[in-house]
Amino acid sequence: MAAAMEERSIRIPLQEPAGEFVEVFASELPDEAEDLLFLLREERAPLPIWLQVATEYYRQRRLAQFEAILDVASSTEIEAMYPGPEHKLPKIQILNALAALRVQSGARETDKAKIGALQKDIVKLFERADRMDQMVEATWVTKGVNFLVSHSRLDDPSQQFDNALDSSQTNLP
Repeated sequence: MAAAMEERSIRIPLQEPAGEFVEVFASELPDEAEDLLFLLREERAPLPIWLQVATEYYRQRRLAQFEAILDVASSTEIEAMYPGPEHKLPKIQILNALAALRVQSGARETDKAKIGALQKDIVKLFERADRMDQMVEATWVTKGVNFLVSHSRLDDPSQQFDNALDSSQTNLP
């Protein structure tokens, strides 16, 4: 008999008592992201947990909640709560995830004004990520995808993809 597949869960560590956590099962994610946002903020959950919560919403195609988590996680308020260099990469990952969502939205959008607003937001997200570290391959790849979606020229995305490939041999497809 095949072993039952264990359901995915997210463990959000509590500040007090130390070592304790709240376990949220993927099937029990609340309809309102605010419920989890409150917990993430209050407990100062590690940024990778914020991204894990957002990603679980994305897996379930609950894009409004995915976006809500990323919007708050990328806010200046939350950024100030995690000032150390050890938080740089998770911050960049959150910015890249939000930029990728905006790229997807822009690819489906037909209103030129909305596309322009999305592109401005995408550029701001990339600029914030680049200020933290210009050498993150995921940012280059996300920029390349954005160029592919938003421009008819292929030289811009090609340069971004080349940067990612040149930076590490492990980036080969």
